[in-house]
Amino acid sequence: MTLTRIGIASLLLALVLPLTGFRKANYKKADEIMAELKQHQAAQSEVELIKMVIMDENDNVEVRELISAIKPDADGNLRYLIRFLSPEDISGVSLLTLEKPGEEEAEQYFYLPALGQPRQITGSQKNTPFMGSDFTFDDLRKENPEEFQYYRLLDEEIEGKEVYVIMSAPANIDISDRQDYASRLLYIDKDSYNILRIEFYNEGEKEPFKTFNGFDYGSHEIDGPTERPRRATMNSHATKTTSIMTVIKGRLNKPIPDEVFTVEALEDQTNGNEALLKILEAPQDAKTKS
Repeated sequence: MTLTRIGIASLLLALVLPLTGFRKANYKKADEIMAELKQHQAAQSEVELIKMVIMDENDNVEVRELISAIKPDADGNLRYLIRFLSPEDISGVSLLTLEKPGEEEAEQYFYLPALGQPRQITGSQKNTPFMGSDFTFDDLRKENPEEFQYYRLLDEEIEGKEVYVIMSAPANIDISDRQDYASRLLYIDKDSYNILRIEFYNEGEKEPFKTFNGFDYGSHEIDGPTERPRRATMNSHATKTTSIMTVIKGRLNKPIPDEVFTVEALEDQTNGNEALLKILEAPQDAKTKS
């Protein structure tokens, strides 16, 4: 009696399985990967002195210096402050972002000294370029997994590093209402959970219209146990412009006064600037020195 193909396959399995057995694959879902990313990036506070360079397609360059501060409130909701220090004509221009529990969108306040009063950024204004750069107001926040739906795609490799590829789409919102992008692809280092690249896509498009890249994680310019990129670039492919942010100096997990993250402090900046610059001038922890 001859064996059918199915019969042969069954016989082979019967012979092999007792020797090898099944090995359960440790397959992580997209939400699990993003939860681990959030855990790896967690910090009690962050302060960074940053040089921003904006280049157009003709290699014209604008150079700016800014200070960035991040700290969660008592409930764990993140608060962000970005303030320009130079050049003189934009010194004092600030952006304050306050995440709110149970709300899909964070509150954002933009302060121009010439206008003399902070104004709230709402709706589609959050998706517009920030101070002529390739970053939008919304790009200047950390990834908040609660605001997106995630789908894991096939793993890839970037410069010899294996990466998870996660497609991200805004949750609980009509994509057609988005002014900045319909979806993103996040490339996350499997070992460190650092975000190496983000590609931004318009609805129905196969090529990204802009790309973020993070470089030099674990740099000694950034003092703290959690890694941050020393340099980040945002390339807008349609306009052929590039914005580069380089961390001159950074400190993690240092105490920051809560008063820094208030709307009132946007107008009265003296104490806030002194407090943040004092943190940056403090010596690095011995374990993180080069």
